[in-house]
Amino acid sequence: MTVGAGLRERILALVDERPGITLEELIHEFGGAEPIHRLLLAGDLFADLKTESLEHPETVHLFLDRERWRLWRAGVEASEHASRRQQLTHSERVDQYERISRALGRRVPPRHQRTVLDRWHLIKPVILGQATIEQVVADARQSGEPAKDGRQSPCAGASRSTIFRYVADYRRAQRDHGLGLLGLVPRRRPGHTESRLCRRQLSLMDTVLDEIYEQGERPTLKSAYARFTDRCKKAGLRDPLSDVTFWRRMQQRDRDRSKRKRHGSKAADADRPYSDDLGILELLPKNGLYCGAVVHLDHTTGDVQLYYTDNPFETVTERPTVSAFVCAFTGMPLARDVSFDPPSSATVMRLLLDCARRQGWLPSAIVVDGGPEFESLYFEEVCAEHGITVIRRPRSSPRSGACVERFFRTKDTQFVHTLPGNTQASRDPRQMSREVDPKRLACLSLAMFEDGYDEYLFEVYPDLKHEGAVLSGRGATPRESWDMAVRKYGRAGGKRVDAADWDFQVSLLPPWKRQGGTAKVGKKTGIQVGHLRYWHPGMARASVVGTRVPVKIFPDHAGTVAACLEPDANDRERQGWVLCRVRHRYKTFKDCTRRQLELAIRILRLNDVEKISMRILGELLERVHADARLARQRRRDAARLRRNPGRPPLRLVEPEAGPEPVADAPAPDDEPPPSGASWDDVPEPGEFAV
Repeated sequence: MTVGAGLRERILALVDERPGITLEELIHEFGGAEPIHRLLLAGDLFADLKTESLEHPETVHLFLDRERWRLWRAGVEASEHASRRQQLTHSERVDQYERISRALGRRVPPRHQRTVLDRWHLIKPVILGQATIEQVVADARQSGEPAKDGRQSPCAGASRSTIFRYVADYRRAQRDHGLGLLGLVPRRRPGHTESRLCRRQLSLMDTVLDEIYEQGERPTLKSAYARFTDRCKKAGLRDPLSDVTFWRRMQQRDRDRSKRKRHGSKAADADRPYSDDLGILELLPKNGLYCGAVVHLDHTTGDVQLYYTDNPFETVTERPTVSAFVCAFTGMPLARDVSFDPPSSATVMRLLLDCARRQGWLPSAIVVDGGPEFESLYFEEVCAEHGITVIRRPRSSPRSGACVERFFRTKDTQFVHTLPGNTQASRDPRQMSREVDPKRLACLSLAMFEDGYDEYLFEVYPDLKHEGAVLSGRGATPRESWDMAVRKYGRAGGKRVDAADWDFQVSLLPPWKRQGGTAKVGKKTGIQVGHLRYWHPGMARASVVGTRVPVKIFPDHAGTVAACLEPDANDRERQGWVLCRVRHRYKTFKDCTRRQLELAIRILRLNDVEKISMRILGELLERVHADARLARQRRRDAARLRRNPGRPPLRLVEPEAGPEPVADAPAPDDEPPPSGASWDDVPEPGEFAV
């Protein structure tokens, strides 16, 4: 429900006329608080809710924007200083606020509000008796840096005479009108203020700057000026304006818009004013209230060239993708993932499972950027199921994720850049010679890198001193901050989970993307997921045949899926998610990942194969070396799935309880079960490293 256009205009007009009007007066004027609350929520009205509570509407002052609120606060501060020796009653203070609101609303135009604020902040120490004019002049000469919003203050570098004039104007207005800020409003200077330049040439100059200079080709200003002179001659305009005037006209244009058109949105967003606001509630600090409350998740490309295997005859190297969970409250790394594949839903799944295995809990909130893996429905469903709040960083604003970005930088400088094959030399390709080529110096495999990275991440890094640590003192280590926070707040993390629990593991699996994540059960064919058919003995029951069941896939094992079958009427405990194996060529598909399977299907379609079957897919995967892309992907997956001796693997195995086998059910593989044994006695696919 939205506020009507007529009611909205009347509310905004009244707030514009009387800036600082209280919420109570506005409710009494319009007979209800709901439309005003909706305008506050939509951002059409502004109130300082950090110091004022909506539960007490008589103390909430409303404005059209933050600038008018800042101007009103400056007027209140100046008036309170002028009447500091007087004991004002509540009614007198209300009248004072009303007088300030009416004076500022009528006599300070919106275009001069920022200038009035700048001048007030310049002379404020003199008015409040906190500094002398000489000290203010010295500070003004040193304050040449831009403000937080990225613009240069017009008062920076103000002279002594200018500051004297501001102070005199303020005191004169305070004496004559009772509000000194009115004396800081810029006065119109006498004389001719309109430009005397040819308007046709100025219009043509804007056209050339817009159509030629502000383009992705990034032409020089000199070439744009040459085009301007040519157009002036064709238009019959003699004596075109000088190049200095052309440069000044360019400087007067919107810099953000110009840089966005010439350099792209990413470069323009980097110059935006930094904001700590991550969309969290006002009462929740940006780093959370305890350990693990807010966790930053991000990916980066490792600055090192790695081999796929430890084979001494290996010749192909590649840079890995490194992902990490970092606690925003203490800077402690919580989980990691290293892979040759680009970030995807499988990366998020492995990180959540690794966090559960190492910590025993999941975070309460996750801060992510705008990556496609974080925009997926799978990510939203997993976070909603486990009570995780998703906080999205502003677009192209890496400073909002300074916690994890700084971690990646420290990881590179202290660990990765000390390894053979690091890519520091390749940052300047023109200066890189053959003897420092990272691909020639590489000697580590992915498994060797993982072992060293785990030791650094969970044993060395937590004991390094951080200058930014404020909880346990400057220069404390993440481990010290973590221990102190646990002792102080008594908890860490969000939802407690068991990484070995079957239901929890299945909840992290991504669903099947087609047909709403479900598949129809056939009496003798099982379920079809993509081009493969999967089977489980429980699918032979009459109550299951013909129904659609939810299906989840294993990203690292194309030969197995998980299906949720209806419970057996004879045994209510045998229900829920079960493992289903591919019906044919299981030995071929069990070592194949979903990424390999999708790549194989893409290869067959490029070769104009009309009907793709399990047999054709299996034959292509068996002769994997027939296509270099498929062979490369298999080697990537094999390097990541290779178990490290020093770290126990993450396992996903179906629980012992499952549907009873059916006597006439077909075998789910080309090889029948051993004689005298039921299907339950046949080993399951094994350990699934996820």
